Amino acid sequence: MPATAYSHILLQFLDEASFLWERYNAALTAPHYNPVKLAELKERLEAQLDGLRSCEDDGWEALAKRICDKPVTGEIFTASVLAIDSADTNRIDTILNAIIKPDHALELASALSWFPFNKTRSLCDTFLESSSLLLQFAGLSAYAAFREPSPKHLYATLDSKDLLLRSCALKMIGELNLTDKLSIVKAHFSDENPLCAFRAAWSAALMGDKSALQVLLHFTDTKFNFADEAAMVAIRKAGLNNGPALVHELTKNPYKIRFAIIGAGALGDISNIPWLIDMMKQKPHSRIAGEAFSTITGLDIVNLHMDTDAPEDFEETPNDDPADKCVDLDADYFLPWPDLNKIKAWWNEHAVEFTPNTRYLCGKLICKADLTHLVNNGYQRQRYAAAIELMEFQAGEPLVETRLRTEN
Repeated sequence: MPATAYSHILLQFLDEASFLWERYNAALTAPHYNPVKLAELKERLEAQLDGLRSCEDDGWEALAKRICDKPVTGEIFTASVLAIDSADTNRIDTILNAIIKPDHALELASALSWFPFNKTRSLCDTFLESSSLLLQFAGLSAYAAFREPSPKHLYATLDSKDLLLRSCALKMIGELNLTDKLSIVKAHFSDENPLCAFRAAWSAALMGDKSALQVLLHFTDTKFNFADEAAMVAIRKAGLNNGPALVHELTKNPYKIRFAIIGAGALGDISNIPWLIDMMKQKPHSRIAGEAFSTITGLDIVNLHMDTDAPEDFEETPNDDPADKCVDLDADYFLPWPDLNKIKAWWNEHAVEFTPNTRYLCGKLICKADLTHLVNNGYQRQRYAAAIELMEFQAGEPLVETRLRTEN
């Protein structure tokens, strides 16, 4: 990069953009982000991208050098946005040559869905015709994000030997609510790859297939990073007819208490509230039990000041010990610690407002109007839950995309 008076500012734009994309991407599924906070974060990221755009060729050269070496998280996304913006084929070719890992393809897909679909559709189609499986994955993922079908490529990849493509296609069937492909999806319940089998069961469950529920519950195991989602979707789709028995089944296994708690929250029946309050006494389950309580009742633990400090003897991960090789965030890192006494007092006062053997989501009966409001205004996990429930009221409609993006 040429030495310029603003080179340090340019590098700051680059570093900040990459950092903010990583935060934004994580926020899409975080329990403490809602559309307003997401929009604020997106605006901050867009400001850094604008800064790079203002640096013109110097900004691109700095990015190109980074991504051709060893790009850190967010740099492929940042470079892809600038390349798509410019419509410069040489810049786009530079991006494509840098896509060598699945994480890179995910960042490219994120960049493709940063713009209106009519701006990136032709690029997506080009990637889908590519010999590169990673580029095919990026193109298909972008189509899925826009809830746009691409029948030729979608159906061709359902039996792909590449697990990323196969799992993406299986998930996309459910997202688009393509019930005519249910039998194809069900054939993958026994897929040799756990992620693909999970995505097949996930899609089938969303489309109303009850045989998928036990397949999902098979994945309620901490060795799977999608175990929480498996429990939530299984119990949410089971409803009051089968949900209570499935939650009870999970409580029998001490290693599955976490998933029983998540299931109780998804079921939405206040009959489980006393047990959830009891689970808040246990450090490993306190925060997730608090979230389940909020999922049912709508209580905002943080905003109503019903949270408390972490127990003194609780060791958060990651910690400050350089010798500790565990660098992954605790699964409940962003959840508040519920103040048990305040929660009990609140429930004693408000329990009369709820009816047992009835399903609630965030304090509201599950109906189309309230679900639509929650999809538009809730926290990210609540929005996702509401989107799943909303499918029951919108036959044939796709799963609402709850990630904030540019409208097409």
